[in-house]
Amino acid sequence: MESTNKRKHPRLSVDIPVKIHLSGGDVVNARFADLSISGAGIVYPMPADPGVMLVIQFQLFGDKDRYTINVKAQVMHNFLQHNEYIIGVKFIGVSEKQRSRLISYLAYLRKLRTQ
Repeated sequence: MESTNKRKHPRLSVDIPVKIHLSGGDVVNARFADLSISGAGIVYPMPADPGVMLVIQFQLFGDKDRYTINVKAQVMHNFLQHNEYIIGVKFIGVSEKQRSRLISYLAYLRKLRTQ
């Protein structure tokens, strides 16, 4: 059976710590398993209902710079993998500055991985 990828942008495997701010005020520590300019896969301690809105905070490192990004995200799906939940999120309302930083960071990672 042929797989259909509905993503607009390819994701790169990463291991980036993230803080997830829940609507009730709680903060959950998690990590990105993959990242693109439009979303991410997050290793999360519990399942999350599709449609739930989160605020995600994370840092990106480059050659010389470090950026903190805060972005809203919508849970699209989740599944259990190797005794961990992976939730797929779509970023919502990414600013041009954040988008530019994500693009630069992902290009930086691609460059490192091809050397």
